[in-house]
Amino acid sequence: MSDIDKNISEENKFFGFLKKNKKFFYFSTLILIFIIGIVYTYFQYTKKINITLSENYVLAQIEIKKENKNEAKNILINIINKKNKTYSPMSLNLIIDNKLDNDENIVIYFDKIIGIRSLDNELKNLYKFKKAVFISETKSESEILEILKPIINSKSVWRVSAINFMKTYYTQKNNLSKAAEFQKLLEKNTK
Repeated sequence: MSDIDKNISEENKFFGFLKKNKKFFYFSTLILIFIIGIVYTYFQYTKKINITLSENYVLAQIEIKKENKNEAKNILINIINKKNKTYSPMSLNLIIDNKLDNDENIVIYFDKIIGIRSLDNELKNLYKFKKAVFISETKSESEILEILKPIINSKSVWRVSAINFMKTYYTQKNNLSKAAEFQKLLEKNTK
């Protein structure tokens, strides 16, 4: 058999294979197009939501400057409830910085931010730390420790800050033995 005959034979096998599996290739192509369409639609939808949240965040800032604090608060709470990994934490910061809500509600907002699934673990730890600092004047020592223990017992970048905060907390409460324990822990972690 010559080289030309071999090439023709191989081409016939290939086209025969395509004809035999024509339905499979059509079906696979349709599925691929469908998946690409779904992914594209999802990204367009997400982009639209982010643009809307961005515009609402800017609107809330404008309302704060206009002294329409109640309107700004409502906008920011709505953004927090959307559980967006970018604009929800920023909205909580704006509420706290401008004293737009009471402490009880702010603690609830912290929990919503911490509960955002797509939020990076270190950002969650940051908001746990901020929550502990925020409640430190009004809540019990055990509630503060309950929030900070997972950070203190981890390798989080916020670990040293949490230990230092607890040392300062106990020093201010005049509990020098517990402050000394956290000082030792702090020295152990800075070596």
